[in-house]
Amino acid sequence: MLYIYSGEVPELDEVLRADLGEEHVFTVIPCGPHEIGAAKYMADCFRYHGIRARVLGTRYYKDRHRLRRIIMGSDGIFLMGGNTFEFLNYAKDIDLFKVLADYEEEGGLIAAESAGSIILSKRIDTAWVPSCHPDENTIGLTDFEGMGRLPFHISPHFDPESETSNQDRRELQQLANETDLKVVVLHDGDGLIINEQIITAQFGSPFELDPENVLE
Repeated sequence: MLYIYSGEVPELDEVLRADLGEEHVFTVIPCGPHEIGAAKYMADCFRYHGIRARVLGTRYYKDRHRLRRIIMGSDGIFLMGGNTFEFLNYAKDIDLFKVLADYEEEGGLIAAESAGSIILSKRIDTAWVPSCHPDENTIGLTDFEGMGRLPFHISPHFDPESETSNQDRRELQQLANETDLKVVVLHDGDGLIINEQIITAQFGSPFELDPENVLE
């Protein structure tokens, strides 16, 4: 089961807390060992909503075998936001996608926000689309293939009041057309619950851009 966040979604926190059960261990996974400070802040936010979140020490994120044991022993994990390119590179370096597949197979719950959700798609195209506010490819990443857990693109943080909102939407529609995959667009405060590959619940007002049949 996946719980997808775009910003703070208190209603989704409530569902996640109920699904985790009274006694649970919820582990926050940042986009790399350098983001421990941000992970601690995120854990505090979850604790405020009654979710017993923990942050691991830096050494755990650098040891793939130790991290696997930690994840497999958790009731739920949270894949943080951050730089999508860095997170994808880190995920591949520690073989995170294999761990997540095994974890979910055994009934583990996965929550993800922003970059953490984008890397679950087939590719991380929404890291640079829309072009008005892309992530910076600071590490020169050239392999953009994600986990493939989601059969669509995720585009978080859409702002309909932005001066670029019309262009943003056009570019996301073009991405759907070019890749023949729909784009699920979330405003800040929106959330999704995904069972298998089906969206079973949504919070806020996310919307979908389906591929258009464009004649050559």
